[in-house]
Amino acid sequence: MTNAENTKIFDSLEKRVERVLDRFRAAAEENAKLKARLADRDSEIERIKQEVATARKSVKREEDLAAELARHEAENEKVRERLTKLIETLETIDNTKG
Repeated sequence: MTNAENTKIFDSLEKRVERVLDRFRAAAEENAKLKARLADRDSEIERIKQEVATARKSVKREEDLAAELARHEAENEKVRERLTKLIETLETIDNTKG
């Protein structure tokens, strides 16, 4: 091979290597962007998980409070019934004395 042919081959190879390097750099840059987006998404997922956990705790607390309120209302109803009976008994005693 002649010097001119060798130069032509090396020039061609250098151009190909440069194109491959350009593609590699572009792919590496895109990869970095995708990793950053993935990190953002992971952070968002973690934040949403925390919000869901907080919401579940709130729902549980609300259910507990609703159950406690129902118990108090039932107890109040029993007290009302007993007081009504007691008042009726006292009125009956007053009416029999009079």
